[in-house]
Amino acid sequence: MLLSPYGIIETVLKIHQTCNLKTVPVICNVAHYLEKQEWQELASLVKEMNLILVVIEFTTRENLTIPKDTPFYFIDKDLIDWY
Repeated sequence: MLLSPYGIIETVLKIHQTCNLKTVPVICNVAHYLEKQEWQELASLVKEMNLILVVIEFTTRENLTIPKDTPFYFIDKDLIDWY
């Protein structure tokens, strides 16, 4: 389970839920490790577990694939928010 990037993220989320941690997990730069289907599964898992997950990606908007119905905010290189 811990051999794939998705498995590692899933394990972290399960630990948060099992231990009833009040912190918000933050992960960075995982977009190039996850397939489109894994992004969908991750979004569903977070919703199902009723958790909050912050994903920070340092990439261009063109290189970022976000699952449908997943809220996200984009900040360009000038640090201007685009929603």
